[in-house]
Amino acid sequence: MEPLVEVNNTAEMTTAIEVGAKVIGVNNRNLHNFKVDMETTSRLAQEVPSGVFLIALSGINSPEDAAIYSGTSVRAVLVGEALMRASDPSSFITALSGRTASYPKTATGTKIKICGLQTVEAAVYAAQSGADFLGIIFAPSKRKVELEKAREIIQAVRLISKPHSQRPPQHPLTWFDSQRALVEVGLTPKIVGVFRDQSAEEITSIATTLGLDYVQLHGSESLEFCRQIPIPCIKVFHVGKEFNQHAQASTPNLHSLTLLDTQAAPNTPGGGLGKAFDWDIAAQLANSSLKPPVILAGGLTPDNVADAISKVHPFAVDVSSGVETDGVKDHSLIQAFIKACKSV
Repeated sequence: MEPLVEVNNTAEMTTAIEVGAKVIGVNNRNLHNFKVDMETTSRLAQEVPSGVFLIALSGINSPEDAAIYSGTSVRAVLVGEALMRASDPSSFITALSGRTASYPKTATGTKIKICGLQTVEAAVYAAQSGADFLGIIFAPSKRKVELEKAREIIQAVRLISKPHSQRPPQHPLTWFDSQRALVEVGLTPKIVGVFRDQSAEEITSIATTLGLDYVQLHGSESLEFCRQIPIPCIKVFHVGKEFNQHAQASTPNLHSLTLLDTQAAPNTPGGGLGKAFDWDIAAQLANSSLKPPVILAGGLTPDNVADAISKVHPFAVDVSSGVETDGVKDHSLIQAFIKACKSV
């Protein structure tokens, strides 16, 4: 049995960590004066080392309150009074957890993901320019980022991130509708960690240590592998001249978002090729009966992304090399890419 150690300030957090607590609850209510400060957990979350399961206690009365901790190392929230007051406890729990029927449909407009970010300057510029997702690569790659640099990038982006404000829907949503809506909850842009054929333990450790919003699985991982990851997964499917994985890419309740990228040569990792595939394949999947949220990648540039969006109508577009000059993220190209996306 693992004890839950409750803390309310830095001194108590330091003691809890020093004695080896593995489950720590941060009480947002000061028990000396009974005032509630929802930022107590957010402040102390920065002091928590890898491997600690962090819980926010007190003051969580709505999905908006729970969403405050999206993008941090908080893994759970404890709710008492609000649950007792709820007229429909089941729906209330569903709304808090972000599962089906939890949030309204997203706003219109194709989301934008800038991937392969390696510097604070490029990440902050992409965020300020309107990117919805920022991708950091942790798999073997020329764009791989070490943990400390990734932490620096994420901390800088979080300082300028903007919160969303959402209300529970008046009607139930499908699985993929709820995953679209989840993007609108918490802070934007969302931080995506990109992995390829790494262990669930390694991925989980990095994701929880850095407070990633999404994990992108870019290798041969199965859809069932997503169940082992405690945060939403973007599953990548590699597209060649033909594509026979429509059913897998549309399977609900496993992955959150479907990313289509150009298939690499045999026995080589996919992605980062700067080459496009047949967009008709993406359009067919995006408009299939289950309508999975499709992220279109592969060979996109400021010059062709508007045409791609018009043809495919994807949930999001993903670019890396298309906004680089000599292998380095180019601010002017990032700006041009985002402007082209928003022109459609």
